[in-house]
Amino acid sequence: MDHRSLSGEKKKNVFRRFADALVKYWPYYLMMLFPAVIIIIYKIVPLYGLQIAFKEYYPRIGIEDSEWVGFAHFKKFFTGSDFLRVFANTLYLNFLKILFGFPAPILLALAFNAVSGKIFQRTTQIISYIPQFLSWVIVYGFMYMLFNYNYGALNLLLEGMGLEKVPFLASEKWIVPMLIFSYVWKNIGWGSIVYFAALGNINTDYYEAAEIDGASKWSKLIYITLPLLLPIMTLMFLIQIGTLLYGDFEQNLIFMGMNSLLRKRGEILETYMYNLGIGNQQYSFATAVGIFQSVFGATLVIISNFLTKRLNGYSIW
Repeated sequence: MDHRSLSGEKKKNVFRRFADALVKYWPYYLMMLFPAVIIIIYKIVPLYGLQIAFKEYYPRIGIEDSEWVGFAHFKKFFTGSDFLRVFANTLYLNFLKILFGFPAPILLALAFNAVSGKIFQRTTQIISYIPQFLSWVIVYGFMYMLFNYNYGALNLLLEGMGLEKVPFLASEKWIVPMLIFSYVWKNIGWGSIVYFAALGNINTDYYEAAEIDGASKWSKLIYITLPLLLPIMTLMFLIQIGTLLYGDFEQNLIFMGMNSLLRKRGEILETYMYNLGIGNQQYSFATAVGIFQSVFGATLVIISNFLTKRLNGYSIW
C-alpha cells in the first residue's frame, strides 16, 4: 500500500470518527451552535474591518475603495502629543486597579469563608454582588450623593465638623482615587465568587490534620489555604494583566464628563478612541489605536504566562 492510500485511509477514519461523535453527541453540538454563531458574528466577521487601520477610510466610498496608507495612522499615534499622556494614564489607572482590585476579592472571599453563621454569610454575599449589576451611571449617582462638593453626605459631615469641604469629583487630585474606589466597590463582590467557590473545594482533611499538629488559624491560612488558591489566583491575575491597556470606558467617560482638567488625568485609550472615532470621525486612526491596544495586551499575557510558569509552575497553557 503506497503513501497516498495510507493518507486517504487516515482521512476516512478521521471523518468517520467525527461523524460518529456528531451523531452520538448531537445535543451538545446543538448547544454549542448558538454561542458559536454569536462569536462568528461579533468576533470573527468584524476582523474584516481591521484593514481600515491601514487605509484612509471614508464611509461614503467604503472599505474597498479607500486608499492604502500603510502604517501612517500608527506613526501618527506614536508621534502625537497625546500618546504619552493617554498611554501613561491607561497604564497607571489599570495598574492601581490591579494593585487594589486583585487582592480585594480574595480577602473578601476569605472573610466570607471565616464567617460561621450561614444566614449572615449568604446575606452579606448577596449584598456584595449587587453593585456588579448596576450601570456606571447609577454608581456615579451614588458617588455623587456621597462625594458631591455642595451637598454630598461626606462633605456635609466635614462641614458640620468645622473642616474644609473637598471637591472629590471635580478635582484633578481626587479623580484617580475616586475611579479606583468606585471600581473596587463595584467589582469586589462579584470577583469573590470564584475564590469562594475554590475555598469550598478545599479538602477539609488538610485543616483537620493541621489542627492535630497544633497549627494556628494564621498558619493554616498561610500554608494550606493560599497555596491551594494559587492556581486560580494565577489564572485571574493573567486575565487582569491582559487587560492592562483596557480601562472601563463607561466609568471614565461618566466621571470625567466635559471637565478638561479631569481628562488630563482620567482619559484612557478607550475614551481617546471614542472621541476620535465617533466625535471627530477619524475611524482609521481610532482602529489603529485599537489594534495597538490588542497586540500590547496579547504580548503582556504571553510574557506574564511565561514568567508565572517559571516562578510557580502555574500558567494558562
